[in-house]
Amino acid sequence: MLLTIDIGNTNITLGLWDGHVWQRQWRLSTVHEKTADEYGLLLRGLLAEAGETAVIDHVIFCSVVPVLSQTFIQASQRYLACNPIEAGIHLDLGIQILT
Repeated sequence: MLLTIDIGNTNITLGLWDGHVWQRQWRLSTVHEKTADEYGLLLRGLLAEAGETAVIDHVIFCSVVPVLSQTFIQASQRYLACNPIEAGIHLDLGIQILT
């Protein structure tokens, strides 16, 4: 199962993708001051409620809030045992854009 995280200025949107369909989606308020532990426990709580804690294989996130990028990297490592991928301008997706 893939956990996707979109960290925006106002909201953080999360989704669980099983490879075919979105299983769950959540929207949280963005709080710049929250720690990796606070977000990690929040993530584990949401996943436990969904019954999906043990099946998170991958985490990918994007962020327009630089201060929270490292926070979510740490939360994913500590609480989900995943090294997340940050989707950004430096991520090579192997897609050539022709303009």
